[in-house]
Amino acid sequence: MDQTSIEDILILNMGYSSETLYEIDCVQRMLDHFMVADQDHVQDGSEITDSSCLEDNDDDLIKNSYSLTLVMMVANLIDNYLSEVASDVNLKLKKFQSLAATVPDFARSIDDKMYQAIDIYLKAHPWVIDSDRELLCRLMDCQKLSLEANTQATQNERLPLRFIVLVLFFEQLRLQICVAGYLYVSDNYNSQAHTPEQQQHGATGKWEYAPFSLRLDRMPKRRI
Repeated sequence: MDQTSIEDILILNMGYSSETLYEIDCVQRMLDHFMVADQDHVQDGSEITDSSCLEDNDDDLIKNSYSLTLVMMVANLIDNYLSEVASDVNLKLKKFQSLAATVPDFARSIDDKMYQAIDIYLKAHPWVIDSDRELLCRLMDCQKLSLEANTQATQNERLPLRFIVLVLFFEQLRLQICVAGYLYVSDNYNSQAHTPEQQQHGATGKWEYAPFSLRLDRMPKRRI
């Protein structure tokens, strides 16, 4: 599934008795199969690592890193897929939520695409009650939203108020951390900048003559 494109899984539902426009259940089964196979691969790798010597640890780490890369690629694929199918008015909330929750949280380094998919779903389903809106927003991590997504989320009337408050809280916390880090670096720079040589130059950076007695002491003495 990691080699699949979005066009490959956008399968139209040809059944007359079906409700959704696309084959959501088929994609769900493929995703479940991929996640189970990946989990078995990780467990087998960990068992081999415990019983092998330390020289084999590097190979196991490479395999696990490669597995993580594949899961992240599939997570990106599913997020794009959810953005495409979210506008279907017949798509049930449970199916949308189940497909999004199958992907583990660590597979998403940023949740902007998940936010986009949820926003499209809420726009196409304005009758969703507040409690269900909160369930959808739990699929996102406020700390993984970019600055642009944060700004949009705080002004999005379709999102529940509790989620908007969380976004504002983490945005304020991020700002405080940035300011504290800037002040810390600035204080260290100022404390290191005032060396004896720079003090002789003065605070303006221009050279200032040292006292006359100090200059006499630094002059080489002639031997008589």
